[in-house]
This record gives sequence, structure tokens and C-alpha cells, in this order.
Amino acid sequence: MNHPNKHKRNFKKWYYLIEAGEKSPEDIPQNVKRNVLNFPLYAAGMAALMWFSSSVIAAYVTGSSRVFIGLFGWGGLTAVTLLYFLDDLLWRPIVPFFFPDGNLNEVRAFRLPMFWKLLIVFLFTGILLPTLLVALTWQRAQMLLSVPNPETVLANLRILQIFILIASGLTSVGLAFFTTRGVTSPLVALRIAMRRVQEGDLDAKVVVTTNDEIGYLGERFNQMTAELRQKEILFNTNIQLRDQLAKIKALETALREQAIRDPLTGLFNRRYMKETLHRELAKASRGKKYLSIVIIDLDHLKEINDMYGHVEGGDQALLFLSEKIGALCRTENTFCRYAGDEFLVILYGTSKQVAYNRAMEWKEAMSKEKIAVGKREFGVSFSAGISEFPAHGLDARELIQNADKALYKAKDAGRDCVIIYDAN
Repeated sequence: MNHPNKHKRNFKKWYYLIEAGEKSPEDIPQNVKRNVLNFPLYAAGMAALMWFSSSVIAAYVTGSSRVFIGLFGWGGLTAVTLLYFLDDLLWRPIVPFFFPDGNLNEVRAFRLPMFWKLLIVFLFTGILLPTLLVALTWQRAQMLLSVPNPETVLANLRILQIFILIASGLTSVGLAFFTTRGVTSPLVALRIAMRRVQEGDLDAKVVVTTNDEIGYLGERFNQMTAELRQKEILFNTNIQLRDQLAKIKALETALREQAIRDPLTGLFNRRYMKETLHRELAKASRGKKYLSIVIIDLDHLKEINDMYGHVEGGDQALLFLSEKIGALCRTENTFCRYAGDEFLVILYGTSKQVAYNRAMEWKEAMSKEKIAVGKREFGVSFSAGISEFPAHGLDARELIQNADKALYKAKDAGRDCVIIYDAN
């Protein structure tokens, strides 16, 4: 049997090393951890060995085997059992220092299951000690019948019975206290931790001090809360990732809008116009539909800038044109700012004559309103050229060129008019 003081010195050595920061609990060897869990057994074993030696000596001196049976068989067994339960209870606060993670079952050590703890208590309180009382009473009764002075023996028997009853009561109370304390304390800690988890505190943890069934229950509880914490962290991380992805998508949308929008008017820009025109032409070709484009040029933009300024004059004229025509365009039409003072409208499924009528509607709507600059005001007009697919071109480049030619004819004709491209 290993001497418990030797293990105590070993425990203290590691205790001071960890407190000084020279070692961590993960550095503790398995044999030291095993000795930590086995220490109550070592202490009880040493007590049993010392009690056995004392019983042998007493039996030798008295020359009676009954002395050995009484001292070691009954007294020794009772004392060693009480010592084991007491040492096990007092040693528990030391255990978490060597097992901060609470995984006691990872070490192969002596484990007294709860069933055997309760059985030992029941045996002592319900069987062994009453049996001792009956045996001694029977022995004294036999002596009572064989001695000449039975009154003296009877008086001694009563004193012995009272002593046995007191000793039995104290032993029963001690065993019951140690056992119930050892059972209820971890259960109370577990109940408190469960309540904290129920209130949403997933950091609740049970301090595991035994490697029996209750200790295993505490370990499983700690593992469960750790898994719940990981799931909560994963859930929160997923939410954060989803929010970040939504922000990234919103940012991508905003960046794409900036890439395809004109900053002044908010209309689609030339880049988007080219992509859309190629796509709409392919669709019109497959569906054998008309497609017309209208290139619009704001009349006299330079004179407006010179007279009213670029901000209050030219920019306001461009915004006025884009707002009026944009409000009259249909959802299937694409209205873009083509260049500085030029705009382009893609009219899918629209013939050149219908496109001409639409352009005249836009002109009429613009002619009804004026732009105010301080106490002055001015009107805005435009010139436009129209080309049609497939009559005036089979690709985007040819359509734009022909619509641009029609626009120049409109400018040469005195502006403020709309002309359909004519190859002749």
C-alpha cells in the first residue's frame, strides 16, 4: 500500500508549480491524477493496516481470538469505513484543482459506485451493528447462566448494551451524514447550474468532485452546456455572416447601380445602354419584333449654360428633360443618358412610326412647362432622331449610327423636331 503522505507531498509539489505558473493542469501526469482520486482509498487502507496490527497485538497480549474479531472485525471495519467516507468528503475541494475541465472519468482510478456507498450505509445501520448487539447480548446471556453472581454480569451487560447502542447511533449518524452530504451537495450544485441554463446562462458549469454516477452526471451536464454554447456561437456567427452577406449584396447592388447610373440624372448610363441594346436586339430577332431607338439632344445647352450657369441652368435643363421623358416612358422602355446633352431611349416591340408619336408626346409635355431661375424662366426643347430594327440596321452599332444621322438632320432643320432615319 502506498503511503498517503507520499502522495500528499506529490500533490503539493504540483499544486505549487501550477500556482507559480510554471506548469498547467494539462501537464499533470496521469498517475498523479489517479492518485488524487485514489487518495481516500489510500488513507483508509493505511488505517485498516494500522488497526489490523493493533488488533493482532491486542489478541496476542490477551490470548483471545475474540479480542481480534471484536477489535478488527467490528471496530476496525467501522472506523475504516467512517474514515473513508470522511476523507472522501473532505478531499473533494482539492479535486477540481487537478481536474479543471471536470473530466474525472478520463483517468482510470478506483471508483466506488453510489449503489455500494448506500449499501454500506444500510448494512452498518440496519444489519452489522444490530447483529453485533445481538451477538454480545447472547454471549453475556450464556455467561449469566454459568456464573455464581449473575447480578454483576447483568449489570455489566446493561452497561455494554448502552455503549453499543450509543456507538451504533453515532456510527449510523456519521455514515448517514457523510453519505447524504456527499450525494446532496453535487445534486444541489447541479440544480443551481440547471436553473442558470434555464435562465439563458450557457456558461453555467458544475464543479465535478467525484468519479461516481453523480460525478458522471455533472460531466455530461458540462459537456451538454459546452455543446449548447458552441451551437449558440455557431448560430450567432451564422446570423452575423448572413447580415454581412446581406450588406455585401446591398453594397454590390449599390456599386452596380453606381456603375450603370448617371450621377446627375439617375438614368442608366452609356455602358448599361450598350448591354441592354444588345440583349433587346437578340430578343427582338428571336421573336421577330420591331425595336426602335430614339436619340435625343437637348437644344441650345451651351447657350443655357452661358446665360443661367451650369448648375442652375444646364444641370436643371438636363434634369427637367430626364424627369419629363422618364415619367412618360413605359416599364419595358429603357431610358439612358447617352452623352453630355444626348439621351437614348430603347423601345422594344415598337415600330418607327409609334416611336415618332411617342417622341412627339414627350415634346408636347416639355413645352407646357418652364424652368425658373430666380425671377427668370426659360423653356427646354429637344431634337431627336429615330431608327428601327430591322429596317435601319441589324446590330446596335448600325442602329445608333442611323439614329444619329437622323438627329443631325433634325438639328440642320432648325432643331426642336423629330426625324425618322431615311436611307434616301
